[in-house]
Amino acid sequence: MNTPSRASSPPLLSGIGLPLVLPGLAMIAVCYGLARFSYGLFLPEFRDDFDLTPGLLGLIGAGSYVGYCLAIAASGYVCPRLGPRAVVALAGLICTAGMCLVAAAPDGTVLAAAILVAGVSAGFASPPMGDAVERRIQQHRQGAANTWINSGTSIGVLVSGPTALLVGDSWRAAWFSFAAVSLAVTLWCVPVLPGRDTGPTPLTPPRPTGPRRTAEWVNRTTAPLLLSTTAMGLVSAVYWTFSRDLVVSQGHMTTPVSMIFWMVIGIAGLAGGLAGRLVGAWGLPTALRCCLLGFGGAIALLPVTPDSTALAFLSAAAFGAFYILLTGIYLVWSIRVFHRQPSAGIALSFAMISVGQAVGSPLAGSVAGTFSTTTAFIASGTLCCLVSLIGPRPVNAAPTPERITS
Repeated sequence: MNTPSRASSPPLLSGIGLPLVLPGLAMIAVCYGLARFSYGLFLPEFRDDFDLTPGLLGLIGAGSYVGYCLAIAASGYVCPRLGPRAVVALAGLICTAGMCLVAAAPDGTVLAAAILVAGVSAGFASPPMGDAVERRIQQHRQGAANTWINSGTSIGVLVSGPTALLVGDSWRAAWFSFAAVSLAVTLWCVPVLPGRDTGPTPLTPPRPTGPRRTAEWVNRTTAPLLLSTTAMGLVSAVYWTFSRDLVVSQGHMTTPVSMIFWMVIGIAGLAGGLAGRLVGAWGLPTALRCCLLGFGGAIALLPVTPDSTALAFLSAAAFGAFYILLTGIYLVWSIRVFHRQPSAGIALSFAMISVGQAVGSPLAGSVAGTFSTTTAFIASGTLCCLVSLIGPRPVNAAPTPERITS
């Protein structure tokens, strides 16, 4: 393995393994930014073409998060057996197939199934990338590499906007083009990833069961992380699902301006690659609290004056930046509390974000249908600010978990 040299004042991306980080970032971009989150970008078109109510739109959006949760659970089994290369290849093929199915969907039922399939790809993409970083990149660079790969979500969101503008009213052409990009990225990414680890399996203590097994994952140190990630997913769902529809239906934005609104989310999300440095400079509790407060403010701001383009763009920029920053902070927090099994801890934490989103999307649709979309946004933003009261406990407060073997 080539070891990156340590520099006294390294550039932002120096030494973090660009041959692995760049294609990994691209894979996260297509599986998350395109396959998983572009549903919200095209929600007005889906609503009109398939005559869907806010409640049904929320349920369909939840399918992506449900698919992600299922894949995350399965990845813990398949990753050690197949290795990063095979699992990422699987993610790329599922991503491509799911987006083709969206493009060809004749009705809302098929659309719902397609969105679920597309969401599966994201769950199979993240854990093997974490394993690849652990095997290929020097330990002191792994945090930076992981946070930059994680910021690929914002690249995908950014790319989806111009694509939608280019194809105009043909949202089906946009999803077919997303599928083509997914296939190309898969062909780029797979060859640079390591295969299955064929080395000897280290001897480990027997795996505990029952209450002791549960205590490895849920205890006074890990519970705040899991609660915070779930709540963050819950409050973010309303924005990913209904934000563009809000600025179009209530803010009367034209299609090109609303596409730019979506692109602003992606552009601002590039700041998420700095999550590791933010934690280093401010400390984990302060960085987490500030980002949650900013995130809640961004969500609550959008419906206050949806007809103000400047304020809508400010909300989009803050939402995109804080969303990716928070996922990066949760990644760092996960590694700290699950230090004996970091990839499994990251998978669990990100699964809890998706559990929150799977609940939050239909809940937001129900609130929007019963009361108003404005109510759904303001309630979510307020809840997010309350979540900032949940902070990390000292790592040594929890019993040291044993390493889990498959």
